[in-house]
Amino acid sequence: MRTLDLIFAHPVPPEELFDLVSSFGGVSTGNVDAPAEVSISRGRAWILVHGYPPDRLELAPRWIPLYTEALRAPPRGRVIVHVARATGSEWLAAEFVLAAEEKWDGRFVIDDFADEVVTLDEFHTRLAERHSGFFWPGYDASPRALREARAISVEVLLPAQAQPRTVERFLMSIGAAMHPDDHADASLTRGNARIWVRLREPGVMPSDVNADRLRGHLALLGAPPYHSFALDVFDTEESQRLALEFLEALAAKWALLLILRPDYSVLTMDDIRARAASDPSDPFASGG
Repeated sequence: MRTLDLIFAHPVPPEELFDLVSSFGGVSTGNVDAPAEVSISRGRAWILVHGYPPDRLELAPRWIPLYTEALRAPPRGRVIVHVARATGSEWLAAEFVLAAEEKWDGRFVIDDFADEVVTLDEFHTRLAERHSGFFWPGYDASPRALREARAISVEVLLPAQAQPRTVERFLMSIGAAMHPDDHADASLTRGNARIWVRLREPGVMPSDVNADRLRGHLALLGAPPYHSFALDVFDTEESQRLALEFLEALAAKWALLLILRPDYSVLTMDDIRARAASDPSDPFASGG
């Protein structure tokens, strides 16, 4: 996921933000660390939205002068938008920004994916000039960038014995390309199929996953610590088949759990096999 900050010249009342996300069909994620967090989805596209209380914006001091200059007023409100890599998510985020502009008369600026502070006039210029890449200072039309913008992200949880170094050796043993770019630790390709693996440090779990949702499933993995990595799957049927084969090879060595966004469904390999048997074109579809 990539993150946008919407920085306002006025406080954003929680009830007004709730009204806006409700108009998009937003539902609570149940994240205990961010109780106000809401998921908005459309097909495979999804974003997460949550606001900050006006007395606790948690802004880095060095950014406040930049926001003040762009707003021509001190920052007094903040809304975070996490944007998935799944197809259409950036458009969904753009629609949310435009709806926020209409609701609050455009009294905010955007801190984009590259930490560049953008006025709404500048954002409208990007929308007029580009088919995507609205939240980047420069639009990258390279094949790699376009692939990554169309990736489905799946979280993979592993038991204590599956240390990241051990997983790295496993990836090398099955012919993965190691460190193919700055955003992935490994990739697997077959024809036009692509998947990427992003390993985490030992014992680190996905930061946005609610522990309560996992509690009933972790017994499958045995005693902690647990490890995790992100699996990004190019949004094509061939890539999803490649991802399934990779997960089957991984499951032959270790027990594993999968977490699908945006609804944070927790699945076993048996669950994924059943999904693939029912709809081989879309086994990683989330119900959120």
